Amino acid sequence: MWAEMRLDRLTTKTREALVAAQQNAADRGNPEVYPEHLMLGDDILRRARYAVMDIDVDDESVTLDAIAEVGPGGHFLGNRHTRRHMRGAVVPALTHQLGPDGNAREPVEVARERAEELWRDYRPEPLEEDKAAELARILKAADAELRG
Repeated sequence: MWAEMRLDRLTTKTREALVAAQQNAADRGNPEVYPEHLMLGDDILRRARYAVMDIDVDDESVTLDAIAEVGPGGHFLGNRHTRRHMRGAVVPALTHQLGPDGNAREPVEVARERAEELWRDYRPEPLEEDKAAELARILKAADAELRG
């Protein structure tokens, strides 16, 4: 029950953080920050993290033969080695969504839909009782300290 009551506060704090981010952007002459901007930023970060975490560096994945075959000024998309390995290198992302017509969808539209879906459907798992009690104790102490 305690965790459910705090969800309302968390939602308020999340909205306050978004408003603060928008004000910060406006103070610097930038366009406003919207939830879809946060989704796209998260998507870029997730793909970058994936790219550096799961890189195999062995004779099969990094081959000097393919580099020599392509040569200076060439491209690797026509190379068999590249075609064999590129499917595993592409991470599905908000920027790679196809519409019903088979054409690429606008990434901002996809991100906006994802943000709305998360806002509407996200339900955190309840904290274990001992963790909820410890968090309540910490918050109570912080509230007492702030109120003097």
